[in-house]
Amino acid sequence: MPFSSYPALGILPKTVLYLHGFNSHPESYKAQVTRQACLEHSPSLEFVAPQLFSDPMDAYKQVVELVDSLGDDVMLIGSSFGGFLATVIAEKRDIAQVVLINPAINPVPLARTMLNQDHVNPSTGSTVRIQPHFIDELEALEPPVPRQPSRYKVLLGGKDELLDPRDALRFYRGSRILMLPNEGHALDSYSLFIPRIFDRSAAIA
Repeated sequence: MPFSSYPALGILPKTVLYLHGFNSHPESYKAQVTRQACLEHSPSLEFVAPQLFSDPMDAYKQVVELVDSLGDDVMLIGSSFGGFLATVIAEKRDIAQVVLINPAINPVPLARTMLNQDHVNPSTGSTVRIQPHFIDELEALEPPVPRQPSRYKVLLGGKDELLDPRDALRFYRGSRILMLPNEGHALDSYSLFIPRIFDRSAAIA
């Protein structure tokens, strides 16, 4: 369904900052859908999707610098590891609108199983190896429990094959959470929920 056929949306931010997952890319499916939604709704709505560094601390510093350069009215959308970063930065910079897609709220156990393995980025062909210092950096970046959970909208796949959605359910208690029982980590039906994501006045469920 084209974005222009969706119902009219509520008040939007000036900028949408999309943070992709580990070993993903700014041209991923969810990033492209979000970019198209921004473009079709308003040419003045800026969409930003950086290629994130693989090193967790470098990625964190990269996004903090970017957030600080974009001004106050920013919506953060983060997928998987991007959701982890979005949470950390939203709490440090008091971001008012945060959307998370299967956020890796506790990525350390998964990262431990991937230590010293090479991962080829399907979009760029580049290779990244998860190093032991990645674990230390993830632990150092561990986000606090959200002070204002109502500013978060969280989309979770009940059949996520990488992350246990129950972790996010507990961590984001009080947020606007939508559990999609038949969806996996990729959340293939993401485009259907764009209107609810962007509408400040609407619940996500």
